[in-house]
Amino acid sequence: MKKYFLGAAMLVMGIVCLTSCGGDDEGSGNTINITDKDGNTVQVRKAGAVTFLYDNFNNFDGFMFNGNSYHLDTDNTLTFSYYDLFSGSDARYLTNQFMIKINDRGLVSTTEFAVQFIISEDDEEEEYRINGKMVYGYNSGKQVTGMSAMVRTEQITREGGVKVGDKVGQLDIRHTATWKNGLLTDFEAKEKSSWTNSEQKDGRWEDWGWNEEKTTNGMVSYGSETNTAKQLPATLCDLAFYNLCIPMFGPICLYGPGPTHLPTSCTVYEKETASNGQVETDEETYTFHFTKNSDGTIASEWLDDDDPVQYQYSITRAIDDEQAQHMIVGLMRFLKLKLNIED
Repeated sequence: MKKYFLGAAMLVMGIVCLTSCGGDDEGSGNTINITDKDGNTVQVRKAGAVTFLYDNFNNFDGFMFNGNSYHLDTDNTLTFSYYDLFSGSDARYLTNQFMIKINDRGLVSTTEFAVQFIISEDDEEEEYRINGKMVYGYNSGKQVTGMSAMVRTEQITREGGVKVGDKVGQLDIRHTATWKNGLLTDFEAKEKSSWTNSEQKDGRWEDWGWNEEKTTNGMVSYGSETNTAKQLPATLCDLAFYNLCIPMFGPICLYGPGPTHLPTSCTVYEKETASNGQVETDEETYTFHFTKNSDGTIASEWLDDDDPVQYQYSITRAIDDEQAQHMIVGLMRFLKLKLNIED
């Protein structure tokens, strides 16, 4: 059940796909510029099946995926739904909403989600209710340095319309990432989870519960390949931040700039301790693969034997502050003329 809990509650954050992050310089509005080797400001237009949207001033405005468009609102919040999270067409969704808040530094500050769905088979029905919130932290260089998450999940089982089981879980994660000399070198996640289970047997309800603690440590290795545009690779984002992020937002700087060099591998160590004292450990090493464009941006990336995710870029044509001011003055003159507005 523990593995399902993580899969249903946390891996959901990687649903929208993978994707590219530039220098520390801010663009206009809430966007951090991505700069190629020649100093041109570029934008990631596509990452696999995801198309990124920008406004007239080339600020990030949302994305398109699976035929749907999602835009930032006036409060810099991106709200979207996705209906193929856990069980495909077998699920009947009652609630499905993700809300991502972007702060005035152009970085993701919080992610909240609420998902409720029902899976029915013959006379048995299982209802899942999952709610969570992630909070992200950054250093003065806008590099992401940590995340925390609180997630609650409930699984209700019914037979013939009658409730026969109820499992409630709580998950608390505290994550930190370490940056040295422009590189994300290591990370650690401490996780506490607990469950209470009520099940009806022979007309009587039986209750029990359990809890687990888990520590995940990762060490990232780098080679000599420079990361010219300082993009945060989606693959590194996904591994290092413990599925507490949306990987596609890494390369477009919504989690800040990436390392100065491209990673070559990452070794992850896990230690899990159950309430009965039983300890399980695991170690796995992942290999990063990249291709680069002639301007130094990432052309594609993948982990191990996964399929590559391809990126498409464009050079921006954003107007400068002087041009913007000229447009505003012209607009005000137009309004005064048409509406007879007095100074």
